[in-house]
Amino acid sequence: MAVEGKDPRPHPLGFDHNYVTQDPDKGLRLIAKVSHPSGRTLMVHTTEPAVQLYCAKWMPAEGTPGKDGAVYPSHAGFCLETQAIPDSIGATEYEHGTCFILRPDGPIYEHEVLYQFGSKAFS
Repeated sequence: MAVEGKDPRPHPLGFDHNYVTQDPDKGLRLIAKVSHPSGRTLMVHTTEPAVQLYCAKWMPAEGTPGKDGAVYPSHAGFCLETQAIPDSIGATEYEHGTCFILRPDGPIYEHEVLYQFGSKAFS
């Protein structure tokens, strides 16, 4: 996943990074695009201000058993988790994207995420 204008500097074991959008108040918007040489694509849209990129770096080296006898080693996949900005509960430096505190009598927490899968390369 390329991040325009950013050097994500992966950890030696892989990615576990949070990326914050530059336009957090624009409603549902594109936050990530991923493509594979096979032509498979994924676009992620969200109302959240950030996305966490994780690449399964802590999965066992010998692999994890999967469907039909498949074995998935470390880095065999990745996930993109849309979310609030980590550790933002008391931070004042963030103008947007502060932590949402759930309370029994408080407002209902809602956000949208749309995962769009495709089968041809981005132009």
